[in-house]
Amino acid sequence: MELIISGKRLLTGKQLAEIKISHVPGIGEKRARLFHKIGIYNLFDLLYYLPRRYEDRRVKETLNDVEAGEVATVLGTIENIEEVKLRRNLSLLRVAVHGNFGSCTALWFNQPFLKRSLRKGLPISVTGKVERNLYGYEISVADYELGSLKNPVHVGRIVPIYGTTEKLSQRSLRRIMYQCVSSYAKTVKDLLPPELSSELRLIPLSQALTQIHFPADMDSLKMARQRLVFEELFLFETGLSRIQQHIRKEGVARLPKNRLPEDFLASLPFTLTQAQQRVITEIKRDLSSATRMYRLLQGDVGCGKTVVALYALLHTVAAGYQGVLMAPTEVLAEQHFLGISRLVSQLGVRVRFAYRRTHGEKGREQCLEVN
Repeated sequence: MELIISGKRLLTGKQLAEIKISHVPGIGEKRARLFHKIGIYNLFDLLYYLPRRYEDRRVKETLNDVEAGEVATVLGTIENIEEVKLRRNLSLLRVAVHGNFGSCTALWFNQPFLKRSLRKGLPISVTGKVERNLYGYEISVADYELGSLKNPVHVGRIVPIYGTTEKLSQRSLRRIMYQCVSSYAKTVKDLLPPELSSELRLIPLSQALTQIHFPADMDSLKMARQRLVFEELFLFETGLSRIQQHIRKEGVARLPKNRLPEDFLASLPFTLTQAQQRVITEIKRDLSSATRMYRLLQGDVGCGKTVVALYALLHTVAAGYQGVLMAPTEVLAEQHFLGISRLVSQLGVRVRFAYRRTHGEKGREQCLEVN
């Protein structure tokens, strides 16, 4: 079965994920198993299988400013082809190339089969490490491309380098990716509102997918990254918002019956940061509402998360309920117990320490309570 997408119909990510990788032209069932090894099972996976890095293989106008051992790319015409047998099971293919850059000798080691595809007068682009000797420049070829550079894939441009697997070469994967991006990137539905993209000056999704795989220049690559990163964060935040709306349930408004939370803040031997004050205000609002609170408190080590969490506990206790602070280890739990005990020792709050070392072993099980 061959994948054919025609007309002006745009496909969502879900629809792209329904198209098996084996249905993409040039892959098939046998090669699809190789793609499965790198986590590509469908067209969506393929389009979003982003390069690990990039190599600048744009053509050099001259080799005069290239240092020995530096990688460079040149474009020229084949002038001569020579195969040299160095020793048993080792051969060298020497190809003389001439172009606007001057002349060089392209070297392939142990690849005699390439001789069948090369011929005198054929345009060729080669990239590799450059060395200079008495006879001129030599390039140990890492990659090449035959013909003109009208639509270059492997050289003559900023080239993507992908993670591969055994029997799936970089050239094969890159060629398939180029065909896929050229054919299907424009069929992907852009989920960002047009007015938002315009306001933030984000490029269209089809352009971002094209430029993230085969960038025209480094600026285009930067804009593609910005577009895809923003989309990922935008969809993540949208998803969280929908989840929050879905799980929003009625709770119990916890209204303090005394000034315990405020007395706690006033007793602190330090001043809260603006961030702590802002988050405490938000938590107070959430706990005082009739809706359950779902909140992740995130911050760097030492920024004061424990004090904020303790305020939430005391707000709950002052409303006549119980509060529990759980820690992943007994050592950390004991540290919290000692620290919190010092902070609330003058507020009439008795802190209890509870732990259980192993399943089935009886431990001390107590609770946080007010005197």
